[in-house]
Amino acid sequence: MGSKKISMKTGIVCVLDALATKGAWSIDEPNVYIKKMRQIHLKLNEMKAYMKSVSRVLVLEVVTFSDTIIITLYSRNEFIPALLPYFVRSIDGIFSFCFAENLLMRGAISYGKFIKRQNIIIGPAIDDAAFWHDKGQLIGCVLTPNTSLLYDTGLDYIIHNPIDKYDNSQHAIKYNTPFKDGKMYELYNVNWPLSAFKAISSVERRNPLFWLKDTLGAYPIPPDAYNKHLNTIEFYNYSIKEAEIKSMI
Repeated sequence: MGSKKISMKTGIVCVLDALATKGAWSIDEPNVYIKKMRQIHLKLNEMKAYMKSVSRVLVLEVVTFSDTIIITLYSRNEFIPALLPYFVRSIDGIFSFCFAENLLMRGAISYGKFIKRQNIIIGPAIDDAAFWHDKGQLIGCVLTPNTSLLYDTGLDYIIHNPIDKYDNSQHAIKYNTPFKDGKMYELYNVNWPLSAFKAISSVERRNPLFWLKDTLGAYPIPPDAYNKHLNTIEFYNYSIKEAEIKSMI
């Protein structure tokens, strides 16, 4: 009997991992860190439910190994980039939750083809997300170049085919993003600073920027990571300033 042919799917891929995990293992008790990761998976289950509410033909799957999480989303029918803003909205929620738990995450979102068979996942969209997620010099989640272009297409589709009056555009912000090669690339980033600002301002009487610095300073910072932390604070300030200009907060 011949083996079943495996065909590529077209959809969205997000590669996430937790930074400073060595510090987490040496400073936190292992069961504390594991508890935090379990909470992230609960948020991922909420993300599955949310995407299913957007469309019942969507399939969201998660693969985890060590501190790395790979999320894939595809449709049983023809996939359209209009789903990107909904996907980014969910990733924004996960990032905001992680920062509240003092977990520093980085990641990248890609759109393209991939193959997933049990716990094996390969394809150009996986390679694209993996490449860009490791190159950013700030904490957060970047949309890869082709995905940044398609994100605009998705927003345009939603504007002309609105489901409700919710502003999906607030969950990503175009930013001149610094990378390890010393270059800056104008790409969309998940706008976790704005979501975190709104969440913290509603429950605490303190400047959310100090909360961010507390989170970034929770573990020792090696010299090669310090600029990444400074860039993160700069990105946070840029996001909040842009929101104030748009009167969103």
